[in-house]
Amino acid sequence: MENKKIIEEILKKNPEMNKENLVFRLDGRIEYECEHDVGHPVYSPDGDYLHGCCTDRCCENYNLVFPKDFED
Repeated sequence: MENKKIIEEILKKNPEMNKENLVFRLDGRIEYECEHDVGHPVYSPDGDYLHGCCTDRCCENYNLVFPKDFED
């Protein structure tokens, strides 16, 4: 799947996110680096969204993008 389409969907679901804070992993995951410098998965091609969270749980309001979101 094209990264541009995935990025558009992430930003549509999370308009407060800064595109510059998206981190692209070699395994296909896209993470959002929060103000605590922690990468929070917002897209994973295999549906694995586990990560270590910040102490203030800042990522609880992030809307994840799932691969099935792009199926017809």
